[in-house]
This record gives sequence, structure tokens and C-alpha cells, in this order.
Amino acid sequence: MVSLIRTPIVSNALEYLFKGVDISQFNGSVNFESLKKSGVEFVIIRIAGANSGGIYKDKKCDDNYKKAIAAGLHVGFYYCGNDGDIKNYVHRIKKLKEWLSEFVFDMPFFYDVEGGILHNHTKKEPMTALFLLFFQY
Repeated sequence: MVSLIRTPIVSNALEYLFKGVDISQFNGSVNFESLKKSGVEFVIIRIAGANSGGIYKDKKCDDNYKKAIAAGLHVGFYYCGNDGDIKNYVHRIKKLKEWLSEFVFDMPFFYDVEGGILHNHTKKEPMTALFLLFFQY
């Protein structure tokens, strides 16, 4: 997926668009040098996901980070919160933030909402409360 990050509205906004991609273990082996040469300026790396077994770190996260930095790309991270189970939510938040603290990055962190969390939280208010809790830790 190609992403565009926009800065606040300015008179000539097109000058401030950056080309980037999101990367995870599902992309296999990524040639970050080729990405850079193709005009990609940043990568958003999947740091972790969660399922009924709990939170787990993306198998390629560390390797993708090292290679992206070596290629001179800007780096951000995302968490794929798709489990829908909030029982151990605070534990997952703390584990995720522990993993994030291992990295220096200059792009945003994203919370990618997919799967079970969408089906188990059909009203806007409970999901908003969940995300606010996430960013409080």
C-alpha cells in the first residue's frame, strides 16, 4: 500500500507530499534500496499484531527497521489491533510501548484497526474510549 502523508494545509500543498509504504512480515524480504531509488521516502513498519493468543511482535520488524534505516528512509510504525478482546488490553499496550522504545523513528505511529475489533465494537463511543486508553499509556 502506498501512503501519502500531508503536512498542514499550505498554499502549495503538493510540495509537501511524501511517498511511502507500509511493510510487514507478510511482504517477505523487502529491498529497501530499491524502494528508495523508486522515490519512496518513508516506511511504516508493522511492529506487532494481536489475536486470541495475545500480542506478538512482527517477525520481520527488527530486520525491516535496520534495513530501512540503512537505506536512508524515514521510519514510522503501526500496530494491527485486530483481536477485539479488551480483557488484556492494558498489558498489550505496555508490551507494545516497550517494543517501540527500542527504536528511534521520525514518522508517526499508527493504530491499524481491522478484524475482530471492528465486529465487537460496533458503536463509535466504545471504540473511541479504547483508543483514548491506548494513547494514555
